[in-house]
Amino acid sequence: MGTGGENMSAKKCNVCECDFNIESEGGVEGNFGVLEVAFCPTCYVCMCDMVNDGRQWVELTDEGMKALVDQAREVPVEVPCPDYNERLLTLANNKLRELNA
Repeated sequence: MGTGGENMSAKKCNVCECDFNIESEGGVEGNFGVLEVAFCPTCYVCMCDMVNDGRQWVELTDEGMKALVDQAREVPVEVPCPDYNERLLTLANNKLRELNA
């Protein structure tokens, strides 16, 4: 993700696009096939949770999805990216539209 004289610990998250220092803040970097990726600690934990909970999304009813979206709207989350909650709600609403199509 970096070249030459750049600080190799300074990264940009591929999800929320925040800048983070992998050595002092944590997070992860690696490859998706040939693509180099880096995830800040918040997005990495969320991604792991999503993978662990993936089975629930498949079995979720429309009512269950609406309940999750309502819960997401009620819980304030402090994250490094100021518009993270809005992005999360957009993704959830898009999923709802897919299910209702």
